[in-house]
Amino acid sequence: MLVTLAACAALSFVPPQIPGTPTAPLDAVRALQREDGSWTSVEGAHAERLETTSVMLLQLLGEGQTAHVGPQHKRVAAALDWVRGTQQKDGSFSIDGVPATPTVQALASLALCEAHFLSGESDVHATRAAGFLVRTLHPEGGWRTSTAEDAVLDTRTSAWGALALASAADGQLIELGDELKRIANALTRHNARPVLCTKRALAHELVARFVSGDVPEEGDFLRRVELTLAAPNPWSTSGKGVEPELRYLQSFIAYQTGGETWKQWQAMLRTQRELVADEEAAGAFVHDPRLTPGGRLAAFGWNLLTLGVEYRYARVVGER
Repeated sequence: MLVTLAACAALSFVPPQIPGTPTAPLDAVRALQREDGSWTSVEGAHAERLETTSVMLLQLLGEGQTAHVGPQHKRVAAALDWVRGTQQKDGSFSIDGVPATPTVQALASLALCEAHFLSGESDVHATRAAGFLVRTLHPEGGWRTSTAEDAVLDTRTSAWGALALASAADGQLIELGDELKRIANALTRHNARPVLCTKRALAHELVARFVSGDVPEEGDFLRRVELTLAAPNPWSTSGKGVEPELRYLQSFIAYQTGGETWKQWQAMLRTQRELVADEEAAGAFVHDPRLTPGGRLAAFGWNLLTLGVEYRYARVVGER
């Protein structure tokens, strides 16, 4: 399995400061946390508020910070309390009567499960969130766009849901059977139809494959990795690049693939760290907020997670 800081936590190791982290802009972004513990870029957008807060939480947790450990522990504690306050008794999330979208449900669940894994503290909210994901998992694998009989597979939710279930299993909140493999297989079947096989959908499939540990060695799989990582330049600041969330998933895939694929991608990450080390250039690092559902704050969180992907995850299959 893999989970944020899984390898480091197993060794009781505190990860190093991520090179090139833009300290001043980062502090400024974190200071935008609301008094209730949430972050938002769009007032009144309930789904965006929960999504942005979950992403910011994942970034803080990715540094090894918990509600009790780290210089930002008060921010983590406040954010966790806010996310827990939006949870319903069945494990779903809702703000002012507006249910969270399936993807936001998965992201919020992942944040709670990661927090539980790192702290080791019992958390009924994380358990409920994981249980809800298991109960709503489609029999054929993955999650659908709605509960309608003809609803199609939601690839984004399925990728983040797989990560959340893996985190819950690593934290011993749930026991899994073949759920992760069924999710990966459902995404593979979805992408077998050319009209549905976008770069984003491919990234979701590959993430689920790595999470499940069911990674084939044949050339077709590596070809799919190459397609997912292909141009446009993910670090473009011209507006022609890809959105920060997809960039993060691409980096995760490159790291898990290892070998020459990771070496080339790692070189690109190092270039970006050099760019953001200059705080005056950090505006480009934030990227175009229109490319991210959560807006500017979520974009910043995704980008920071991307820069630290090699420090925050264990490899599933090792170098190849």
